[in-house]
Amino acid sequence: MLLKFDVSNLLSFDNRVSLSMIPSLSSKKDTIKLKNSNVLQFSAIYGANASGKSNVVHALDIMQRIIKHGVNILDINSYCKNDASNKNKPTEFEILYYINGRYYNYGFSLIISKGVLENEWLEIIDPKNDSKKTILNYARGNRNVDTVFYDNTFQNETKDRLKTYLYDLSDNKEDLLMSDLVRKKIKSKDLVFVKDFKEWINLLDINFPEEPIDFYEYMADENFDRVENILNEFNTGISKVYFEKVTVDEIIKKTDKEVVEGIIKDIESHIKKQGKVMGIIRGGKELYRIKADSIDNIEVSTIKLKHNNCSTAFDFREESDGTRRLFDLLDIVLTGKQHAIYVIDELEKSLHPVLVKRLLEILRVEFTKRKIQLIFTTHETHIMDLKLFRKDEIWFVEKNEYGASNLFSLDIFKVRSDKIIENGYLNGIYGGIPLFKKMVD
Repeated sequence: MLLKFDVSNLLSFDNRVSLSMIPSLSSKKDTIKLKNSNVLQFSAIYGANASGKSNVVHALDIMQRIIKHGVNILDINSYCKNDASNKNKPTEFEILYYINGRYYNYGFSLIISKGVLENEWLEIIDPKNDSKKTILNYARGNRNVDTVFYDNTFQNETKDRLKTYLYDLSDNKEDLLMSDLVRKKIKSKDLVFVKDFKEWINLLDINFPEEPIDFYEYMADENFDRVENILNEFNTGISKVYFEKVTVDEIIKKTDKEVVEGIIKDIESHIKKQGKVMGIIRGGKELYRIKADSIDNIEVSTIKLKHNNCSTAFDFREESDGTRRLFDLLDIVLTGKQHAIYVIDELEKSLHPVLVKRLLEILRVEFTKRKIQLIFTTHETHIMDLKLFRKDEIWFVEKNEYGASNLFSLDIFKVRSDKIIENGYLNGIYGGIPLFKKMVD
């Protein structure tokens, strides 16, 4: 679970801003129970166009990408440009997270314009007394295992391996120490924090508009009863969902030939490694299922949809943008995951306000059964409802006079729980709305 995310000197964020999933209210209603604490299920982030609300999602995405793949040359211009001096100042990421009954605080800093990592730290937290114990504190180039790792109970074998890793990493400016330890696949009881870190970072599922969530895992099973029930509840008119086999040539006619050939090569590569493949691919406005147990036996199917009182089946591309978007989001509702952190930019894209609200009501019920969080940006004021969200689950992003984004919660305002906050938001009481200037003749 994510408890808090801090970032500074990135995109439109100059000074440090924090997104907290820690309940600020004493009520435990609509929270996820953890060991010795609770955490919020939702964070709904509002803001005017160009306010920087999507940059919250981009910041999490950049952090995850650096952790998994190292610093990318595409990110070197991502420092906050409202002040020219920020180019040579550190960009800092920090996360407070919970995994396997333990609380960790992890962070790193880098000069992002140069693509050079500087410092990295990890602490384990005891929420009972708010105490913390340092696990590692790494400055780039430090080869001294005793000053990097604070646990002096490591076995000699573990300590020797860590010395070697620090030596190998000392001249590497793009990869994090924790990422390097994850890649080493070390099996040691001394380094349980590495296993926890890998497991947590893979819970983070970040999505942008026009992207599916988790590649339609819910469609791997050909039993579409739950899908059809939800589509019926949302009044899409769809009564039946099924797959129909197609040839590769048929796909090429509807999709870019080079893209299809690239996918086939990827499938063949997976077959050689794993022996079989089963997956869902979204190609433009089409949706395909790939099943293969050998290079010579690749089966491709496309999704077909039947509507009420209509004998002819429709292709996925013939459905409305809203229906296709709903299919993108259904994986959150139907996921079999017990733990996940979904982060979605523009949740409401192409969806009717009433449908968005009903979707969130369903998710609220589903999330009580599992430890799943949803963080999303939105313009949809119809869901700004204290019957749906807690005050500390509603956030606003607003730019200051210097063009830097601030991030703050509705909870800082004195708002009664029975108040209709949508009206107050649209009237500018809470900020985070467009401000218009008069046009000059």
